[in-house]
Amino acid sequence: MNIIGIVCMEMHIDKNGYNQKVNMVANSYIEMLIANDAVPMMISPQMKIEHLDEIVEKIGGLMLIGGEDIKQGYYNSELLIKEISKRDELEIELYKKCKERKIPVLGICRGLQIINVAEGGTLEDISPKNFIKHTIDEDGFINYHNISIEKDSKLRKILNVDNYTVCSMHHQKIDKLGQDLKISAKSEDGIIEAIESNNNDFILAFQGHIEKNIKNFKKYNEVIKAFLNSVAIKR
Repeated sequence: MNIIGIVCMEMHIDKNGYNQKVNMVANSYIEMLIANDAVPMMISPQMKIEHLDEIVEKIGGLMLIGGEDIKQGYYNSELLIKEISKRDELEIELYKKCKERKIPVLGICRGLQIINVAEGGTLEDISPKNFIKHTIDEDGFINYHNISIEKDSKLRKILNVDNYTVCSMHHQKIDKLGQDLKISAKSEDGIIEAIESNNNDFILAFQGHIEKNIKNFKKYNEVIKAFLNSVAIKR
């Protein structure tokens, strides 16, 4: 049984006029795993760091999902005021523990950025010079665009194509690439769209939301299968 850890997002919801904070994971992530006979294990961002070793013992893989911006204090050493995010801290430490134990990791959107920051990389806002729309339009329309896949990448071997399509919902991008990482794909305007480990470990991440277009762009199913196959081998 492939158990995949997913750190939840925290959100405020209104339930019958009463506002409360909840832990949440979008169904698209869960459905993607269940469709491939994997078992999602939700992890609260409120979890204590000292319990992470026990969590890592229980999971075969880690999926880092989308959500809010990473606090700049985690990658910008020049800031005088360091804001702390419990989710940022938990995911960075969880990633490092999984990497140390060679537990496969798949990142999506914010997940790519968490991996980059955990590896000592930095982020920056998308520039007007980036001519492709990487954000959601005001009417809710999600923009799709082409990505070019690096020929010597693990991603190229998995998808077996030089170009593919992804949907974008982000306003930040990788600035400096983190150590132990290599670029897997870029958009036509130069934004890093996928990264992977530069060794044999399965660490692969996408800036776009592959879970939202997996039905129309079916090759992304091969990514999920490769991730879960790697989980099964490591068990």
